Amino acid sequence: MQKLDKFKRLQHRLKLLNVHAAFYLIRNCFSLPKLLYTLRSAPCFASTELEHCDTLIRQTLHQTLNIQFGDETWQQSTLPVLGGLGCEISEATDLALPTFLASVTASADFISH
Repeated sequence: MQKLDKFKRLQHRLKLLNVHAAFYLIRNCFSLPKLLYTLRSAPCFASTELEHCDTLIRQTLHQTLNIQFGDETWQQSTLPVLGGLGCEISEATDLALPTFLASVTASADFISH
């Protein structure tokens, strides 16, 4: 919830920036890269807050880029760089379970010791 509140405050401040600079910050700092540690370290894959986060990122991109994202357009835009906006704009709900399981698997040896 705290991360969502911070992102909501940032959403309003991004309107004051140049479109290119705002998109760069959303893509590389504020969207998925900001959540990745939390997704890896906490079992939040069943949380409804991730859906709110995805919706907020989608709204922010709509306001910043002045593009209306339909469902099909949004799915295309979350593809890797050659087909969409890049992996940094992927939906958190899609990545929550795989990132958490990868972290658990990677640390299984340390946990067993």
